Amino acid sequence: MGPEQKYAAGFHAQQCVEKAAKGLLVFHGVRVPKIHDIEALALLMVTVQPILGRKMKRLKSLTRFAVIYRYPESERKPVPFATIKSAVKRSKVFFDEVFKEVDIG
Repeated sequence: MGPEQKYAAGFHAQQCVEKAAKGLLVFHGVRVPKIHDIEALALLMVTVQPILGRKMKRLKSLTRFAVIYRYPESERKPVPFATIKSAVKRSKVFFDEVFKEVDIG
């Protein structure tokens, strides 16, 4: 996996957490601001799902992937592949937990 794919994986891990959280917040009738900050969204999440909000706060390091690694002209600091792999794994766990909260079937 080359650097571009590695950083793209980090971006999509961040997006997974961001969009899952925003979806759950909307599901609970919360107006969601246009932000990409995982920690700020976690503070909103605590109001509807305290446990998920606390878990989400631990994912705040994903915020850096929202913009920094998305655009070629942005400054990039090397990120080890193990860090990206962990981010993807942790985002999937979070997504699965959010999905359980909205599973109405």
